[in-house]
Amino acid sequence: ERYWRCFGPAVKKLKFSKQEDAKLILLANKYSALEWEKIAEELGTGRTPIACLRRYQQGLNPDLLRREWTEEEDNVLREAVAYYGQEWSEISNLLEGRASMQIAHRYRKSLLGSRRGYFALDEDILLMTGVKMYGAQWSDMSKIVSTRNDAQLRERYVNTLNPALRWGEWTDDENARFVEALEKHGVGAWSTISEAVGTRTDNQCWRYWKVRTSDEERDRYKNTQRKRKRLPTKYGSRRRHTITRVSIEDLQKSKDLDGNHS
Repeated sequence: ERYWRCFGPAVKKLKFSKQEDAKLILLANKYSALEWEKIAEELGTGRTPIACLRRYQQGLNPDLLRREWTEEEDNVLREAVAYYGQEWSEISNLLEGRASMQIAHRYRKSLLGSRRGYFALDEDILLMTGVKMYGAQWSDMSKIVSTRNDAQLRERYVNTLNPALRWGEWTDDENARFVEALEKHGVGAWSTISEAVGTRTDNQCWRYWKVRTSDEERDRYKNTQRKRKRLPTKYGSRRRHTITRVSIEDLQKSKDLDGNHS
């Protein structure tokens, strides 16, 4: 019976829907986030108790989703990473009220790679070593170059350190690849065009297009971009809608929460 409840064909393994999330919040509040067998059963969508627990703790529990990090928490996180490495489950035991995914995101996006400005020689050497080891896996690269985040590492390598890059006059082969990519992807897709050319950065491709293009053509392109920005959506509104949090009371009123509501 335990096997069929956890691994049977009736067990749902897809991403939780918004309706499931909403009902899961209500049920977690009803049972004080303790009775996961009952919560999974009342959810009624084929989820296992452990799946419900994980989803709630990692993405829905308001006590684990506090926005502000304190300086003390950041210091504990730094020390924990220095001791455990990037073992987020272990580190979560030291940070009460923080989920492992939340901790990993905080470290990688805020604490890791806090250095700004020019790359030092030792950083470039470590980056080149990392590329040989991991290829273009920039998130793995940050394990070697701990002073920079993955976005910084990618930009540095792609636009400066890549040995395939060429400088100076463009060759006929480069020009042919550029023209073909430009026709295929259009003006503005410089990163994609850069990958197609293979030996030039996106900035070089943009400058090459600018030099080759007349003032009239550039103005025509700018005007086209402005018109696109002014176009209304298919629903007739130009305003972007933002997603806001809803209260538990609002969720209780939703018809999608429970088919038994009348």
